[in-house]
Amino acid sequence: MTRPRPRRNFISKAILKYNDWQERERRKISGNIDITAFFAVSTLFLILSGFLYLQFYYEKFQVTYFSYYTLEDSFNVLYEKGVLLYFILVILGMAIITVPVAILFINSKIKEHLKKNLVIPLSTILGGLISFFSFTALSGFPWFMGCIAAVPTMLITLLIFYVDLRSLYLFPILLGMMMLLLAKADGNRVEEDRLTFKLSLQNGEIPMVEKDRHVFWIGTTTKNIFLFNDSSRQVRIIPVSLIKEITFTRIEGKKAK
Repeated sequence: MTRPRPRRNFISKAILKYNDWQERERRKISGNIDITAFFAVSTLFLILSGFLYLQFYYEKFQVTYFSYYTLEDSFNVLYEKGVLLYFILVILGMAIITVPVAILFINSKIKEHLKKNLVIPLSTILGGLISFFSFTALSGFPWFMGCIAAVPTMLITLLIFYVDLRSLYLFPILLGMMMLLLAKADGNRVEEDRLTFKLSLQNGEIPMVEKDRHVFWIGTTTKNIFLFNDSSRQVRIIPVSLIKEITFTRIEGKKAK
């Protein structure tokens, strides 16, 4: 006498339907990706993103940044904004998440194909969390900036699993778009902070002390420091090589009048 098969409850049916759907979608995945080409293209795109960030940022203060650009400036701004760390963490996170998942379920009775499918939601959640914390805890931006980065990251992760592996190229594009948004936000923040300064030259002949509340620091690149006068709307550019010492003081309150 054969034993009757146990009735499946709602949760079991839902899991099986979810599993069957993922198996069907998995077969639709197309495309392949060359890791070397991916990192080469991503590096070039990130360098371009760094340049565009600086161009958009200094454009707010009427500076044509292209005349002063160096490749090192791109890497510096990507490092300062935590973009390089974010990019590395997302890629490494997606690459190694399969290991703990396999270890966690290696002795369980869960079906093999269901084990594989668990990688997808875990990878999606991991990518979103890395994006959020990279743009908040690491880069110091408000929580809503973290959300703006996290949601597209999760969508791209799903595209990689369900549509085309080449969707991975969307990550550096997303970073480039985020950099442009940050350029405007940073420009407004620097104008609000209004860092005034005390500046002395290397030769020590004529110490330069800026006391005008209309003049404040807006940025430093590899070769130059930029000072802005919001009254005359003029920028003073001083080569870093000529500077002996500089100290900053935040002006309390909003724009000087």
